[in-house]
Amino acid sequence: KFNNMKSFLRTIKVVLAVVFFVFSLLACRSQENDDIVVPKPEQSSTELKWSKVEFRFTEGHSHGYFHGSPEYPGVKYLKSVQKFYFENKNGQIVPSADNPAALSVMSADGGMSLYGLEIFYYNEKGERINSVLASDEAAKQYQHFFLMENIVAISGGTVVPDNEIMTYKYRDTNPENKYIFKSFGGQREAKIRPEKIGLKGFFDVKKPYLNFDLRIVLAKFTQKPDNLESDKLPSASFDKKLDIKIPVHIYTDRINEDSLVKDAAREFGVSEAEIEADINAKLTSDVNPESSGVFL
Repeated sequence: KFNNMKSFLRTIKVVLAVVFFVFSLLACRSQENDDIVVPKPEQSSTELKWSKVEFRFTEGHSHGYFHGSPEYPGVKYLKSVQKFYFENKNGQIVPSADNPAALSVMSADGGMSLYGLEIFYYNEKGERINSVLASDEAAKQYQHFFLMENIVAISGGTVVPDNEIMTYKYRDTNPENKYIFKSFGGQREAKIRPEKIGLKGFFDVKKPYLNFDLRIVLAKFTQKPDNLESDKLPSASFDKKLDIKIPVHIYTDRINEDSLVKDAAREFGVSEAEIEADINAKLTSDVNPESSGVFL
């Protein structure tokens, strides 16, 4: 019996030693794992991952700043607001089937024919993500450029240098999701920021009877050079985040009222009576012409 007891105790000691060894080994491995830092994939706060983009053009006028014209009920063709959408499908940028055939605009000398442009980026959830481009860091990296390509004269127009046809002015704000004013004559809501991004701005359309493609490029630089012009792609290297074209028709001169109805009927492929109906809808509307909330 005594020998059996000694054998039993010896077995217990061996078992305990094995258990202790196993637990010690596991503890060491656990400690080693705790010391290992698994790198997380870098998520850049300035990396724009967009699924859909909207280009919203608003006809307007100047008060020393751009103020949009309101939308009038019953107007079918001479619309104050024109929108174009594009989708990013696995890197392929596809225009919406519902986009207008062209951006139809009027011209005038002396800053009398202005069109605001707001660009809105959305993620795959439909959430607006413009703030990605508007951080202090991103503003030093991103810029939209607006190029005029394939310029063709129509109806007796004359092709002239680009800056005599149309020019662009950057009007990005801080904060980016507010206009400079809350209402006409109202309090200031945002400041114009010095960096050129191109989420907000406006065009001054100067010469009539010209068609062209407005090419819009969003460039991302490692470090953006200063004072880049809106209508020239820079020589500095950059990543192209967007490159689209919108057809533009400068179909009439708004100062020449005698030809406006005829020119608009030609542009939209409708009768002169339908254009006159649009003009009358604006003239007889109760909508205050200064009621638009778009201030750039």
